[in-house]
Amino acid sequence: MLAAREQRLQRDITMCNRGVALAEQTLRDAESALRLSLSSKDRAAEAVAREAVAVSRANYNDYRELCANLDQDLQRARKSLTLAQRLLARAPGQPIGAAVIEQRGQVERSNPAGGWAPLAADSATPLRSGDRLRTGPGSGAEFMLQDGATAAQIAADTEVQLTLDDLGNAVVDISRGAFYAAVTPLLTRMKRVEVRTPAAVLAVRGTRFAVRQAPDGSTELLVLEGVVEATPTDGDSAVMVAAGQRLFTRQGEPLTAAAAIDWNTTRRWWREEGAE
Repeated sequence: MLAAREQRLQRDITMCNRGVALAEQTLRDAESALRLSLSSKDRAAEAVAREAVAVSRANYNDYRELCANLDQDLQRARKSLTLAQRLLARAPGQPIGAAVIEQRGQVERSNPAGGWAPLAADSATPLRSGDRLRTGPGSGAEFMLQDGATAAQIAADTEVQLTLDDLGNAVVDISRGAFYAAVTPLLTRMKRVEVRTPAAVLAVRGTRFAVRQAPDGSTELLVLEGVVEATPTDGDSAVMVAAGQRLFTRQGEPLTAAAAIDWNTTRRWWREEGAE
């Protein structure tokens, strides 16, 4: 997802630079019209031309400021990706299975003593099997698995635990909150990625999906791309949930058939690549 964000920012910068060029040309045309009005001594035309110059100059400056801000965002995204790639290189004697590559607001990790400690800001943070993460109100985090094929976003007021093995398999347990992930099938190959909630086990083979564990104990799954296999925690029959489908269940209840996502009534409770 971070790589996708980098590509999106680069596209936005390209479009912004085109806007700067167009605004600059508009400003030049307005200044030329002002010079003509001054030479003709037409007061009414001069007033209109001066207003056009002021508006064009403000528009030009706004575009330049927007491009500068986008460029800063791009540099931060590239820095985070570079840090994550270095962390995930698995230095000898320091196996790292995942890393937090971006965060906002209050993001904490559990410590061996059973307490919680905030993650260091403006840096990638290594994660190892058994680590728990939680976010506060208005906060969020993004992490990437070692193989680079799986990236995930944790929404506000969310708590998850990450379990990894030496083969690259990963299990994410969600006790509360919302979680969005993108898994690249060609990169994961035969590796297993599972998301577990109190109500279901979700097996992923390559997809984009979102999971929400609500305070009332219900689990909601939205599959945006690919297929997710959902199995109740009691081991009953599995249900295949395809792209564009939604599954809603509660602990102890059998899984029902997946239904189509109705975006008119479904609230987006995760940050999906540029959308809120």
